[in-house]
This record gives sequence, structure tokens and C-alpha cells, in this order.
Amino acid sequence: GFLSSLKVLSKEVVEKASCYGDLFCELEGDIRVDAKSGTIYVMTNNETMLNSRNSWLIRPYVRSYAYQLRHWTVKVVGYRSYAPNCTEKHYNPAILFSGNIAGHSLNYYHSFADYLFPLYITSFGYHPEVHLLITDYRPDILILKIHEILHRLTRYPILDIDNETEQVHCYPKMFVGLKFYGDLLVNKSSPEYAAGITMQSFRHFLRDTYSLKRQTRIEPIQLVNRTRPRLMIVSRKTSRVLLNEDKTRQLANEVGFDVVSADAELFTNRTIFLEIVNSCDVMMGIHGAGLTNMLFLPDNAVVIQIIPYGPIDYFAGMEFRDP
Repeated sequence: GFLSSLKVLSKEVVEKASCYGDLFCELEGDIRVDAKSGTIYVMTNNETMLNSRNSWLIRPYVRSYAYQLRHWTVKVVGYRSYAPNCTEKHYNPAILFSGNIAGHSLNYYHSFADYLFPLYITSFGYHPEVHLLITDYRPDILILKIHEILHRLTRYPILDIDNETEQVHCYPKMFVGLKFYGDLLVNKSSPEYAAGITMQSFRHFLRDTYSLKRQTRIEPIQLVNRTRPRLMIVSRKTSRVLLNEDKTRQLANEVGFDVVSADAELFTNRTIFLEIVNSCDVMMGIHGAGLTNMLFLPDNAVVIQIIPYGPIDYFAGMEFRDP
């Protein structure tokens, strides 16, 4: 069986079922994913595990207020108890997470804060040898935005686990949900930070994904040589519009910047837009999801966030200052 196969790969099978609240579990051993019942079985003969808490109901999404998610039951069961047999055996870890982004489905910022950075943290040390299982899968929304990055994290096809009702997929290690320390943050006392995960390492990963060449901003010595720094104004057309954008562009040009105004929504080729972002030394814009593209700026670039009138200071700080 699958457990015997595991023993061939390792002298001793590690068995583990650690769950934290109802958002995240880390599992090891003989793990069986039954999509039909929405149950993840952790098989064991370990009496300590069987006699401890052995069942959790998990919502595999980083926001505790998320709604309309499929819940998954994680159960620790003995080999004498019922559990479905494996039909698909895998020998690398898996991550199961929700593709329902709780009302944020069209928001570019949440694609990174709720998915990509937590997924980068969770898969660190495993990618590309990790399987991605998505429940509540919406490829029309999620994958169109970030498919290049997802395919850097895994070399395997992304699995729409809800449709695998005729299969039982088995893994030696699994994360149910994603590790999350806050919006685009990693706890400096965490093992992930000690292993080398930082916002800078994530930004380098993103630049490599899109083959962006610019690593650092223009240095003062280059200004002496009359190299003009580039400033990007993130344009908005419907709400929170910079009314004097033309005058701002003119003034920036007069003080020594090459100025480019850009609206990501107008670019059909995402890579071309990100190359423009990466060519800039300064990004300026009114608070909004478009500022998320600061992730693709070169190191030591400057970001100017214009905060409009209203109760928005908290979100402006949490989303674009603190990370």
C-alpha cells in the first residue's frame, strides 16, 4: 500500500497532524484526500494521535471572515477504521487552499496578499516539487491574473480538487490552508524568516518569473552623469482620480524625471507593463490596488502613496506602508 511505499523512501514515517484554529493544518504520514466527502484522512496506528483531538473543520483561506467557502474535515483515523483507498499516489508534498477570495475576486492587491505571498511562504523549500490543490476553483478569475507565478511554484498541473470526486489522492505531506502572518508580512521570529523568506526574496522571485532585468534604482553617481531617473504615475480613470495629473507630470519632468503615466488595465500584455514598472525609480499614485505593482520595482526604488480624504489611513498603512 501507500504506507509501504513511504517506508521505502524513508526509514521511519513521520506522522503529524497539527492544526491551528480553523484556517490551517500541517499533516504528515499517510494522507488521503477524499473530494467526494470533503474529508482529508491522516492514517495512523499511533495511540497518542488517536486519543488526542483527531478531527478539525478547516476553511482553507487566510481571511477569518471569509464566506461561501467549502469546508474540509481533517480526521486522524486508525488503520482498522474506515478510510477510502488511494487511487492516485503522489510522492511530493501538497498544498490545498481555497480559490474563493471572499468578495475580493477582482482585486489585484488581494491576489498577492491573500494568495501569492502566503503560497510562496507555505511552499518555500518545496517548489517546484509541490502539488497545488485548489478548492472553490475559479480559473477565470484567479489563474488569468497570476498563472505565470503559480507555474513557477509547481511543475505539476494545478488540480481542481472539487472535481476529483472519483479519485482519492494520497500524499506524504500536506498543508491545508496557507501560512499567513498578515498582509504581505512574514514574522521575523518565524522559521520561514530564518530560512530566508523576506519581502525582498519574494520580489526577486517575482522579477525572475517575468525576466525583469532591472535590479536596483539609479544611484546618485548616475545622476551626476545626467542619467534621468524614471517616475511612474499610476493613473486611475473612474475613482480617486488625480485631477492635476498633467501638471504633476510637467513639474516632475522639469525637476529632472522622465515621466510615464500608466494604467495596468489598459495593457493587454502584462509582461510589457511589468517591464515598464521595473524600469522606474519612483512610483506615485493614489491609494488603490494599482500600487501593488511596486513589488516589481527595482530595489531601493521610492513609492509615493497619495492618501485621499476619508477613513482610509489604516488600510493605506497596512497594505502599502507596513510591508
